[in-house]
Amino acid sequence: MISFIKVFVLSGVLLSMSVLSSEVNVVKSNLDKAIEVAKKNNDYMPVWQEFINTKFYVLATPLDEGDKTSNFRFNIYNIKGQPTIILSENLDRIAATGGEEKAIQVAGGKVIQMLNPDVAIMVALEQGGFGLPKDIVDWLRNSLSSH
Repeated sequence: MISFIKVFVLSGVLLSMSVLSSEVNVVKSNLDKAIEVAKKNNDYMPVWQEFINTKFYVLATPLDEGDKTSNFRFNIYNIKGQPTIILSENLDRIAATGGEEKAIQVAGGKVIQMLNPDVAIMVALEQGGFGLPKDIVDWLRNSLSSH
């Protein structure tokens, strides 16, 4: 089996993706599968349900001391002129730039509730990315708060 790391930069943020040779069946996450089906059927409702229950890694700057943090600020990047955070189910797909930031793990629904209203989300997937513009983030936030 041949494996290698595919690295690319998205608006100044280093993302890396582990890629395996075609001899190996890559196990896709439930979110990856839901997005793949949604793109074919143009029905994204199952994606949103999967998203809110998925645990993601996200880069954040801790505002407290110690190894564990409960007080932090999400790192925000400018992607296509839009303030955006980057999430991934796989820690290897996001990389710290060597500053104060740490990768923390947070459920998608919690991210939606915590995120500032003008910020979009980019999910780093096995094959590229999946964007949630701020209007979708707002819609998800409103949906979560009504339940």
